[in-house]
Amino acid sequence: MPDRGCPAAAVGWLACPVVVRALAVLCAVVVATAACGEGEAPGRPLPELFPDAALAASVATAAGLPGAGSRATDRDLAGIEQLHCDGLSAAAPIRTLQGVDALPALSVLDAPRNAIDDLGPLAGLERLGTLTLTGNAVTDLGPLAGLELFDLGLSQNPVRDLAPLAGTTTLTALGAASAQLTDISALAGKDGLRTLDLSGNAIVDVSPLAGLPALDTLRLSGNQVVDPSPLGTVPTLLVLDLFGNRIAEVGGLADSPLLQELQLGANPLTDLTPLLRVRSLVNLGLDETDATGITGIEELRAAGVSVNGLA
Repeated sequence: MPDRGCPAAAVGWLACPVVVRALAVLCAVVVATAACGEGEAPGRPLPELFPDAALAASVATAAGLPGAGSRATDRDLAGIEQLHCDGLSAAAPIRTLQGVDALPALSVLDAPRNAIDDLGPLAGLERLGTLTLTGNAVTDLGPLAGLELFDLGLSQNPVRDLAPLAGTTTLTALGAASAQLTDISALAGKDGLRTLDLSGNAIVDVSPLAGLPALDTLRLSGNQVVDPSPLGTVPTLLVLDLFGNRIAEVGGLADSPLLQELQLGANPLTDLTPLLRVRSLVNLGLDETDATGITGIEELRAAGVSVNGLA
């Protein structure tokens, strides 16, 4: 039986009514689709994704887009692995990181000297490893608790509490100078830490740092440390800055196996002879220190230690 939709006598496929109707429908769909998309670029405007204009500008730069008002596709955003936004080089400081969770590949965020106070948008950035927020307004580190950070810069933020970092086992470098800290117990067991800057806080107890197996540079100037002996148990320590604390006795540092540079200026020191046992010691800084009444200085010099900075 011949096909009722296309008579057998028809000559050529264009003579078939079914084909003609199908082509007509297809053309209508194509025309309608083109009309809907006419004049509209792909992607979304950056200001919709990143309400902060300074952050939007930084994202545009990282994605190679013309400016903060550009449109960005998912592919543009997924290609951003590093974001650098220094508050001093921007027209205005970044005040919110809202939208940064749209950058799934972000591994480095360098945003010093801005006005950031909420780290919530960072919580889902699973690839983030390096975070520099020096000179912002951060108080709550809670959103960082689940991230595998290895380099974290928090200096000059009113952090006060490092407890949210207690479970972070990946840290190799931490800067938390001038961060209003008194308690560093969250740093106990941070076996990967190599560099630690805690200068300019109000720390008294340094026992959480005892025995850290990889720590080689530790800066604790401008704190309230009285007993530095827990630091003498750090087997890899090369550089130790204890300038401006309350240390009178240094015997607890005498067994430091690798210590090369030690800053002890502006402390109420009386006897430095225990440091003769630190065979690796090369430089001893005694800035803002009156040598009167301090024993052991000449003996250290005779042993080849460079003693400098005496008032």
